[in-house]
Amino acid sequence: MLPVARSLSPYLLAFAAAVVACSTGDSSRGAGSAELPPAGSDGGLDELPRILNEELPFRYPPELYALKTQADVVLRLYVDSTGAVMAESTAVERSSGAPELDSAAVADAAVLVFAPARHHGQPVGTPVLLPVQFRHPDAPQAPGDSARGGATPSAAGRP
Repeated sequence: MLPVARSLSPYLLAFAAAVVACSTGDSSRGAGSAELPPAGSDGGLDELPRILNEELPFRYPPELYALKTQADVVLRLYVDSTGAVMAESTAVERSSGAPELDSAAVADAAVLVFAPARHHGQPVGTPVLLPVQFRHPDAPQAPGDSARGGATPSAAGRP
């Protein structure tokens, strides 16, 4: 099997979720939920969504893996009050420039499972921005990766 892509750690996901929760709430781009302030603000979310999957589901398309193509995709998805990803809400917020990587990220996001966001102690749905990094273990370091200081866990090399 091909290695999986890398994605945000659960702690960095909280920041990404906070950014989306403060967005305009434009329903044409996402799930069209009620806008909620970020965690920690007056009346906002008590807890942000957290990825529960032990292994990230994102897989390289074989052709791009063979070419050692590396890129980042940012997905916009909606995590409902049960922690499920609403598949119909998942879209590419920022393209990798490689349609095959974008499509793989969207398709694989459907199996993510989250601990839902909480508002006043109750689980609530919320939109989330999720960066997904496709990195080949034998390719040169991608521009900007050293600036991240390894904060994004590597899943490369896993079956």
